[in-house]
Amino acid sequence: MHPTTFNGKFLHQLRLTKDWSLEEAARHLHDIGLTISDVTLRNWELEESEPDASNLAMLARLYGVKNLRDFYRDGEAD
Repeated sequence: MHPTTFNGKFLHQLRLTKDWSLEEAARHLHDIGLTISDVTLRNWELEESEPDASNLAMLARLYGVKNLRDFYRDGEAD
């Protein structure tokens, strides 16, 4: 089994699919109970940091992602 890495590009693509700015996505997250800044969301998308398990669950809820593993990629090269 290979280690996994958070996939910020996947998160970025989900946001673009909704045609939301970072600010809009942060506002939608706030509406479902996750208060984060657009800067935090940007850092996740750029993989400068990653969401913890509870934040990841809220992202999945917002974007309709059924399997949290979809937010991760195999640790090998892209």
